[in-house]
Amino acid sequence: MVTKFLAYLGHINIDIIFRVNKLVSSGSVPIEHEEQVYGGTLGNFALIASRFGLDFDPYAAVSSETHADYLKLLASRGLNLDHVKVFQDSRGPFCYIASDRNNQLAFINQGPNVEWKPSQESSLVDGYRILHFTTGPRHEYLKIARKSSSDIVFDPSQEIYLYSESELKEFISLSKIVMCNEQEYDRIKEGVDYSDPPVIIKTMGSRGVQVLDNGSTVNIPARKVDNHYDTVGAGDAFRAGFYTSYSKDNDIIKAVKYGIIVAGEVIRTPILKFDKPWSEIESIFSEAGY
Repeated sequence: MVTKFLAYLGHINIDIIFRVNKLVSSGSVPIEHEEQVYGGTLGNFALIASRFGLDFDPYAAVSSETHADYLKLLASRGLNLDHVKVFQDSRGPFCYIASDRNNQLAFINQGPNVEWKPSQESSLVDGYRILHFTTGPRHEYLKIARKSSSDIVFDPSQEIYLYSESELKEFISLSKIVMCNEQEYDRIKEGVDYSDPPVIIKTMGSRGVQVLDNGSTVNIPARKVDNHYDTVGAGDAFRAGFYTSYSKDNDIIKAVKYGIIVAGEVIRTPILKFDKPWSEIESIFSEAGY
Protein backbone atom coordinates (compact mmCIF):
# COMPACT_ATOMS: atom_id res chain seq x y z
CA MET A 1 0.00 0.00 0.00
CA VAL A 2 1.19 3.50 -0.85
CA THR A 3 1.18 5.51 2.38
CA LYS A 4 0.20 9.16 2.16
CA PHE A 5 1.79 11.74 4.42
CA LEU A 6 -1.09 13.05 6.54
CA ALA A 7 -4.75 12.60 7.43
CA TYR A 8 -6.17 15.56 9.35
CA LEU A 9 -9.37 14.99 11.33
CA GLY A 10 -11.28 17.97 12.68
CA HIS A 11 -14.01 20.52 12.15
CA ILE A 12 -14.97 22.33 8.97
CA ASN A 13 -17.09 25.07 10.52
CA ILE A 14 -19.09 28.05 9.56
CA ASP A 15 -17.76 30.58 12.08
CA ILE A 16 -19.79 33.52 13.32
CA ILE A 17 -17.18 35.88 14.74
CA PHE A 18 -18.18 38.86 16.81
CA ARG A 19 -15.54 41.27 18.00
CA VAL A 20 -15.74 42.98 21.34
CA ASN A 21 -13.51 45.45 23.13
CA LYS A 22 -12.85 43.06 26.00
CA LEU A 23 -13.82 39.51 26.88
CA VAL A 24 -15.50 39.22 30.27
CA SER A 25 -16.80 36.28 32.29
CA SER A 26 -20.29 37.68 32.84
CA GLY A 27 -22.52 40.63 32.03
CA SER A 28 -23.49 42.34 28.78
CA VAL A 29 -20.82 43.29 26.23
CA PRO A 30 -21.53 45.40 23.10
CA ILE A 31 -20.55 43.80 19.78
CA GLU A 32 -18.31 46.08 17.71
CA HIS A 33 -18.34 44.00 14.54
CA GLU A 34 -19.86 40.71 13.39
CA GLU A 35 -19.08 38.54 10.37
CA GLN A 36 -19.66 35.01 9.11
CA VAL A 37 -16.59 33.25 7.75
CA TYR A 38 -15.34 29.81 6.80
CA GLY A 39 -13.37 28.28 9.67
CA GLY A 40 -12.88 25.28 11.93
CA THR A 41 -9.71 23.57 13.11
CA LEU A 42 -9.55 21.54 9.90
CA GLY A 43 -11.13 24.19 7.69
CA ASN A 44 -8.59 26.87 8.60
CA PHE A 45 -5.75 24.38 8.29
CA ALA A 46 -6.97 23.32 4.84
CA LEU A 47 -7.36 26.87 3.56
CA ILE A 48 -3.76 27.66 4.49
CA ALA A 49 -2.06 24.32 3.75
CA SER A 50 -3.65 24.24 0.30
CA ARG A 51 -1.64 27.37 -0.57
CA PHE A 52 1.52 25.42 0.19
CA GLY A 53 0.63 22.27 -1.78
CA LEU A 54 0.76 20.07 1.33
CA ASP A 55 -0.08 16.41 0.67
CA PHE A 56 -2.90 15.62 3.10
CA ASP A 57 -6.47 14.35 3.22
CA PRO A 58 -9.17 16.09 5.29
CA TYR A 59 -11.61 13.99 7.33
CA ALA A 60 -14.72 15.75 8.64
CA ALA A 61 -18.52 15.77 8.78
CA VAL A 62 -20.61 18.63 7.37
CA SER A 63 -24.15 19.45 6.29
CA SER A 64 -25.01 19.72 2.60
CA GLU A 65 -27.46 22.50 3.42
CA THR A 66 -25.02 24.80 5.18
CA HIS A 67 -21.61 23.85 3.74
CA ALA A 68 -22.09 23.42 -0.03
CA ASP A 69 -20.23 26.61 -0.93
CA TYR A 70 -17.46 25.93 1.58
CA LEU A 71 -16.87 22.50 0.03
CA LYS A 72 -16.78 24.03 -3.46
CA LEU A 73 -14.07 26.42 -2.27
CA LEU A 74 -11.99 23.63 -0.76
CA ALA A 75 -12.36 21.56 -3.92
CA SER A 76 -11.22 24.56 -5.98
CA ARG A 77 -8.03 24.57 -3.90
CA GLY A 78 -7.27 21.05 -5.13
CA LEU A 79 -8.20 19.20 -1.95
CA ASN A 80 -9.39 15.60 -1.98
CA LEU A 81 -12.79 15.64 -0.28
CA ASP A 82 -13.49 11.91 -0.59
CA HIS A 83 -13.31 11.54 3.19
CA VAL A 84 -15.49 14.51 4.07
CA LYS A 85 -18.83 12.97 5.03
CA VAL A 86 -21.76 15.08 3.83
CA PHE A 87 -25.01 14.68 5.75
CA GLN A 88 -28.36 15.63 4.21
CA ASP A 89 -30.56 15.94 7.28
CA SER A 90 -28.69 18.21 9.70
CA ARG A 91 -27.09 21.65 9.82
CA GLY A 92 -23.58 22.71 10.76
CA PRO A 93 -21.19 22.50 12.34
CA PHE A 94 -21.24 26.13 13.47
CA CYS A 95 -18.88 27.92 15.82
CA TYR A 96 -19.70 31.20 17.55
CA ILE A 97 -16.49 33.03 18.45
CA ALA A 98 -16.15 36.11 20.64
CA SER A 99 -12.81 37.81 19.97
CA ASP A 100 -11.05 40.89 21.31
CA ARG A 101 -8.41 40.41 18.55
CA ASN A 102 -5.97 38.80 20.99
CA ASN A 103 -8.05 36.16 22.80
CA GLN A 104 -11.14 34.17 21.87
CA LEU A 105 -14.03 32.35 23.48
CA ALA A 106 -15.81 29.78 21.29
CA PHE A 107 -19.18 28.03 21.41
CA ILE A 108 -19.61 25.04 19.09
CA ASN A 109 -22.71 23.47 17.53
CA GLN A 110 -21.40 20.03 16.54
CA GLY A 111 -24.02 19.44 13.84
CA PRO A 112 -23.44 16.12 12.01
CA ASN A 113 -20.31 15.35 14.05
CA VAL A 114 -22.57 13.61 16.57
CA GLU A 115 -23.49 11.06 13.84
CA TRP A 116 -20.14 10.76 12.07
CA LYS A 117 -18.31 7.41 12.34
CA PRO A 118 -14.75 7.92 11.03
CA SER A 119 -13.66 4.68 12.74
CA GLN A 120 -15.34 2.87 9.83
CA GLU A 121 -12.80 4.38 7.40
CA SER A 122 -10.34 1.56 6.62
CA SER A 123 -7.88 4.07 5.15
CA LEU A 124 -7.15 5.36 8.66
CA VAL A 125 -5.68 2.03 9.79
CA ASP A 126 -2.52 2.06 7.67
CA GLY A 127 -3.02 4.53 4.82
CA TYR A 128 -1.07 7.46 6.28
CA ARG A 129 2.26 8.18 7.86
CA ILE A 130 0.58 10.57 10.35
CA LEU A 131 -2.94 10.86 11.75
CA HIS A 132 -3.67 14.26 13.27
CA PHE A 133 -6.66 14.28 15.63
CA THR A 134 -8.04 17.63 16.69
CA THR A 135 -11.64 18.65 17.49
CA GLY A 136 -14.39 16.12 16.78
CA PRO A 137 -15.89 12.87 18.12
CA ARG A 138 -13.33 11.77 20.71
CA HIS A 139 -14.70 8.25 21.18
CA GLU A 140 -14.40 7.61 17.45
CA TYR A 141 -10.91 9.11 17.39
CA LEU A 142 -9.77 6.84 20.22
CA LYS A 143 -11.07 3.77 18.35
CA ILE A 144 -8.95 4.74 15.36
CA ALA A 145 -5.83 5.57 17.39
CA ARG A 146 -5.99 2.18 19.14
CA LYS A 147 -5.83 0.18 15.89
CA SER A 148 -3.86 2.43 13.53
CA SER A 149 -0.22 1.79 12.62
CA SER A 150 0.31 5.48 11.82
CA ASP A 151 2.11 8.02 13.99
CA ILE A 152 -0.56 9.69 16.13
CA VAL A 153 -0.66 13.43 16.80
CA PHE A 154 -3.11 14.37 19.54
CA ASP A 155 -4.35 17.96 19.42
CA PRO A 156 -7.56 18.23 21.50
CA SER A 157 -7.61 22.02 21.25
CA GLN A 158 -10.58 23.79 22.85
CA GLU A 159 -12.40 20.47 23.29
CA ILE A 160 -9.94 19.09 25.82
CA TYR A 161 -12.57 19.65 28.52
CA LEU A 162 -14.67 16.85 26.95
CA TYR A 163 -12.05 14.21 27.73
CA SER A 164 -12.11 12.25 30.96
CA GLU A 165 -8.80 11.72 32.76
CA SER A 166 -8.63 8.13 31.55
CA GLU A 167 -9.43 9.08 27.93
CA LEU A 168 -6.81 11.81 28.00
CA LYS A 169 -4.18 9.52 29.46
CA GLU A 170 -4.87 6.80 26.89
CA PHE A 171 -4.77 9.16 23.91
CA ILE A 172 -1.49 10.67 25.13
CA SER A 173 0.01 7.19 25.57
CA LEU A 174 -0.88 6.34 21.95
CA SER A 175 0.64 9.54 20.57
CA LYS A 176 4.02 10.38 19.13
CA ILE A 177 3.34 14.12 19.34
CA VAL A 178 0.90 16.12 21.45
CA MET A 179 0.03 19.72 20.49
CA CYS A 180 -1.54 22.10 22.98
CA ASN A 181 -1.57 25.65 24.30
CA GLU A 182 -0.57 26.65 27.83
CA GLN A 183 -4.02 26.15 29.35
CA GLU A 184 -4.40 22.73 27.71
CA TYR A 185 -0.92 21.74 28.89
CA ASP A 186 -2.06 22.03 32.51
CA ARG A 187 -4.28 18.99 31.85
CA ILE A 188 -1.98 17.27 29.35
CA LYS A 189 0.96 17.05 31.77
CA GLU A 190 -1.13 15.14 34.29
CA GLY A 191 -1.74 12.36 31.74
CA VAL A 192 1.85 11.89 30.53
CA ASP A 193 3.73 8.68 31.30
CA TYR A 194 7.18 10.19 31.78
CA SER A 195 8.88 6.82 31.28
CA ASP A 196 7.77 7.00 27.64
CA PRO A 197 6.52 10.55 26.92
CA PRO A 198 5.43 11.93 23.56
CA VAL A 199 6.98 15.07 22.14
CA ILE A 200 4.87 17.95 23.44
CA ILE A 201 4.58 21.10 21.32
CA LYS A 202 3.16 23.85 23.52
CA THR A 203 2.14 27.08 21.81
CA MET A 204 2.31 30.21 23.97
CA GLY A 205 0.96 32.99 21.77
CA SER A 206 3.19 36.04 21.64
CA ARG A 207 5.81 34.22 23.76
CA GLY A 208 6.44 31.61 21.11
CA VAL A 209 6.49 27.81 21.31
CA GLN A 210 8.02 25.36 23.77
CA VAL A 211 9.02 21.87 22.65
CA LEU A 212 9.36 19.26 25.41
CA ASP A 213 11.10 16.09 24.27
CA ASN A 214 11.93 13.37 26.81
CA GLY A 215 13.38 15.70 29.44
CA SER A 216 14.77 18.39 27.16
CA THR A 217 13.07 21.73 26.62
CA VAL A 218 13.55 24.06 23.66
CA ASN A 219 12.01 27.53 23.68
CA ILE A 220 11.47 29.18 20.30
CA PRO A 221 10.43 32.85 20.34
CA ALA A 222 7.52 34.24 18.35
CA ARG A 223 8.07 36.84 15.66
CA LYS A 224 6.75 40.33 16.34
CA VAL A 225 3.76 41.18 14.14
CA ASP A 226 2.62 44.78 13.90
CA ASN A 227 -0.97 45.75 13.09
CA HIS A 228 -2.28 42.19 13.00
CA TYR A 229 -5.81 41.59 11.75
CA ASP A 230 -6.90 38.87 14.19
CA THR A 231 -5.43 35.86 15.97
CA VAL A 232 -8.42 33.62 15.16
CA GLY A 233 -6.92 30.67 13.27
CA ALA A 234 -3.34 31.38 14.34
CA GLY A 235 -2.96 27.91 15.85
CA ASP A 236 -4.31 26.25 12.70
CA ALA A 237 -1.89 28.34 10.64
CA PHE A 238 0.98 27.20 12.86
CA ARG A 239 0.03 23.59 12.19
CA ALA A 240 -0.11 24.18 8.42
CA GLY A 241 3.39 25.60 8.48
CA PHE A 242 4.63 22.86 10.79
CA TYR A 243 3.39 20.01 8.61
CA THR A 244 4.50 21.55 5.33
CA SER A 245 8.02 21.79 6.74
CA TYR A 246 7.86 18.39 8.46
CA SER A 247 6.72 16.73 5.23
CA LYS A 248 10.00 17.83 3.66
CA ASP A 249 11.93 15.69 6.16
CA ASN A 250 12.83 18.62 8.39
CA ASP A 251 13.12 17.88 12.10
CA ILE A 252 10.50 18.92 14.66
CA ILE A 253 12.35 22.03 15.84
CA LYS A 254 12.79 23.36 12.33
CA ALA A 255 9.16 22.54 11.52
CA VAL A 256 8.05 24.47 14.62
CA LYS A 257 10.04 27.49 13.45
CA TYR A 258 8.27 27.35 10.09
CA GLY A 259 4.96 27.05 11.93
CA ILE A 260 5.71 30.22 13.88
CA ILE A 261 6.48 32.10 10.67
CA VAL A 262 3.27 30.98 8.97
CA ALA A 263 1.16 31.89 12.01
CA GLY A 264 2.73 35.35 12.05
CA GLU A 265 1.98 35.89 8.38
CA VAL A 266 -1.58 34.56 8.48
CA ILE A 267 -2.76 36.83 11.32
CA ARG A 268 -1.97 39.88 9.19
CA THR A 269 -5.03 39.29 7.02
CA PRO A 270 -8.34 37.37 6.88
CA ILE A 271 -7.53 33.69 6.33
CA LEU A 272 -9.42 33.57 3.02
CA LYS A 273 -7.15 36.31 1.67
CA PHE A 274 -3.90 34.60 2.67
CA ASP A 275 -2.09 33.74 -0.54
CA LYS A 276 1.64 33.47 0.19
CA PRO A 277 3.29 30.49 -1.58
CA TRP A 278 5.67 28.25 0.32
CA SER A 279 8.65 29.76 -1.51
CA GLU A 280 7.90 33.10 0.13
CA ILE A 281 7.65 31.43 3.55
CA GLU A 282 11.09 29.89 2.94
CA SER A 283 12.50 33.33 2.13
CA ILE A 284 11.07 34.75 5.35
CA PHE A 285 12.58 31.79 7.24
CA SER A 286 16.02 32.59 5.83
CA GLU A 287 15.71 36.27 6.67
CA ALA A 288 14.49 35.51 10.21
CA GLY A 289 17.84 34.03 11.16
CA TYR A 290 16.37 30.81 12.49
